[in-house]
Amino acid sequence: MKKCTLFLFLILTVYGCKSQDTMTYSSQDVVKDEPEKEDTKKDVEPKIVATIQLKEVIGSDKWNHIQNTKAVNIYRVDSLLIDTHTNEYGRKLTKVDSLQTTHVSDFVKMVSESKNYPVAGNSKASFNPTTLFEFCAETCDLSVLFDKKNYKIGFINRSGQEVVNASEELAAFLKLQLTN
Repeated sequence: MKKCTLFLFLILTVYGCKSQDTMTYSSQDVVKDEPEKEDTKKDVEPKIVATIQLKEVIGSDKWNHIQNTKAVNIYRVDSLLIDTHTNEYGRKLTKVDSLQTTHVSDFVKMVSESKNYPVAGNSKASFNPTTLFEFCAETCDLSVLFDKKNYKIGFINRSGQEVVNASEELAAFLKLQLTN
């Protein structure tokens, strides 16, 4: 009798587990309710992206420094293996270029526009800068670090660092500065 009870219990358990499977459909099983329409070209409205107010995020110190910038130096950030270590890396700055005085105002304008800093982005992505832009006004106290892989920008001075997401347009502009 115990064997029969155990056998019935096992069958009921298997049947109960089988009934909880979810149905899956292939693309052939899905029926479209709407008939297919002819290709009609519609004017697609541009996608509106929420942006941050850069001045509020980075603070008035950094904002004023950007607005008073007279020169911009560009450096490449290289990872170098630290001597006597097998798996520890440090950073080295290599000066690439300096922007000509005529291009500084365009550069400052592009970096200052809040539309270039979307709210949405990959906030969990690490910040691994590959380029440093040194903004020089009275002094060269503000550095802007650019991570071209994750489209992030860090504004850093003696009072701290703020990292924000960059738009594709701004990222393309900054990459172009490296090639000129």
